[in-house]
Amino acid sequence: MKTLRFIFNTAILAMFSIGILTAQSNDNAILNTNEITVKPGHNAQFIEGVKQFKACYLENGGTNNWSMWHRQQGDANVYILSGFMAKWAEMDADDASTQACYLTYLNHVFQHIEKQN
Repeated sequence: MKTLRFIFNTAILAMFSIGILTAQSNDNAILNTNEITVKPGHNAQFIEGVKQFKACYLENGGTNNWSMWHRQQGDANVYILSGFMAKWAEMDADDASTQACYLTYLNHVFQHIEKQN
């Protein structure tokens, strides 16, 4: 009975150890997400503002990719903006394309946002 318990405990420990080692050596990108709640009655203007910002970003040579998802249930209009990074340091990196479109963001997107997490 003790031998069976020892084998079982060793197998469980081995399974958890493999999972921990795999997670630490994973070279996948880091997922960055932002939850954006749009003010009531501002959904159409927000969508148009995001389209204008994206067009400006691409015109200025922007290379970052992102996805935007609209929550279909619950109160308020909530969008999830997600993108990938290779390293944490990319969060602090300056992006000339984003800076060139900052006024577009302020005038056409930001004013329609209630809160952002």
